[in-house]
Amino acid sequence: MNDSLWKSAIAEISRVVRLGGWVELLEVDFEYFRWGIGPYSQRLRGLVRNLSAEKGIVGDLSVYLPALLKDAGFLEVENEDGEIKKSGCNQNQEKLSNGYNTEDWRDLCMGMKGPIVQGGGYGVVNTGEEYEALLESSALEWETSKEANTSFHAILARKQG
Repeated sequence: MNDSLWKSAIAEISRVVRLGGWVELLEVDFEYFRWGIGPYSQRLRGLVRNLSAEKGIVGDLSVYLPALLKDAGFLEVENEDGEIKKSGCNQNQEKLSNGYNTEDWRDLCMGMKGPIVQGGGYGVVNTGEEYEALLESSALEWETSKEANTSFHAILARKQG
């Protein structure tokens, strides 16, 4: 989300949380996706970064959100960072519980197809079909890697009261 949308969201959260109540925001860190484990996923990561920059999407949520919460009157604001790894499936194709599998990451990226194509593909892709081919090639890289991951932020705060 961009700055304006985040400010509106935090204002609404502040409005509905009772005095003394707690808020927990869990946000994936798109700024530091470590998918770039091969040439295709590096190109995809570049597309996501270009899209984020064009849309004004706030990058460093670990700094940005605690400041917004404090400005809205929240206390005891804490940020806990973690890592989400790409996990595989066992022999029965059941998703392992220690992360998201390649299909999950692919589904997430497929949701960006429209804005990326509408944005002109940022010099990397020209059509939806080219984006899908890039995504499938990236998914193959993730599937064979133990390094594909990203970080997340769990931000906790108590409303003054």
